Amino acid sequence: MSRARKITTLLATALASVIVLVGTVPCHAEDSAADLSPQAVAAQIEGVAPLEIVEVPVIVGDSAVAVVDGGTVTVPEDAAEPLQLEASDATASDLTVSLPELRAAEPSVLTDDGTIVYGSDEDVSLAVQVVDDGVRIQTVSNSADAPTEFSYEFGETVRPVIQPDGSAELIEESRAGGAAIVGAVAVPWAVDANGERVATEFRAEGNELVQVIEVLPTTEFPVVADPKVTTTWWNTTVYFNKAETRVFVAGTGAGSWLSKYFGLPGRVISGVLGGYAAAAAIYLAAGKCLKLVQYMGSIPVPQPYSGNEAGGYCS
Repeated sequence: MSRARKITTLLATALASVIVLVGTVPCHAEDSAADLSPQAVAAQIEGVAPLEIVEVPVIVGDSAVAVVDGGTVTVPEDAAEPLQLEASDATASDLTVSLPELRAAEPSVLTDDGTIVYGSDEDVSLAVQVVDDGVRIQTVSNSADAPTEFSYEFGETVRPVIQPDGSAELIEESRAGGAAIVGAVAVPWAVDANGERVATEFRAEGNELVQVIEVLPTTEFPVVADPKVTTTWWNTTVYFNKAETRVFVAGTGAGSWLSKYFGLPGRVISGVLGGYAAAAAIYLAAGKCLKLVQYMGSIPVPQPYSGNEAGGYCS
């Protein structure tokens, strides 16, 4: 083969290689974009934490709405608007959930499996799944540049109280007296792309609940992290501090609380006040306070509490 022919052959081979390399770049870019699509985000969540039952919402105006046992869940298209968990029972508590702030958050997309996905230019996606007793919220971080802290709020009058197991109770104090549990947030978890657990915990800052994720150099992305927010539609717990517990001991003045929190009629209130007064006196003598727990609409059961329970409300 002549020298000129060899050079021509080498140039042709090199040019072909360049064409192949250039041709592959758009394919990789498309694959990367596809990994961030709402359907792909829903698949990532299903891969690490499948749910047996997801209540599939329907689109009503600018929101996704699901009717579940005990109430209605409304997930807005705009991530800046709070989720609404409205109880069908007038005596049960409604709850709002404000999502973490995302820069340039995109409108939500309802995926095929019922997951509602928001994207953002911070390489983070938010996803909401409606379950029978509340909502499951996931942050999906697609790179090490993503935030490692995500904040949630539940209304101006509701404060999260971290529990010993790492979960959180959502407590609303009333100006009229008493502090009711209006919801709870399950123990947080986070999982990376290899299915490895990623360390995570909650931190309470006033009315905010912050999920902190500890990403390591060995963490494989995406990382899916989950707080599950549940409501108290099926049971109600109301705490009373020492001054309010003394009102029960006196036997008068507590009837309005029983009506407000538990929907008890006057004849029932008259029948239970004596028992609550006796229980409250015993609890106070032991340095404790009264809480009332109602299960499935039954007559509230008196129980003692103290210490850090309810965020130290027994004071």
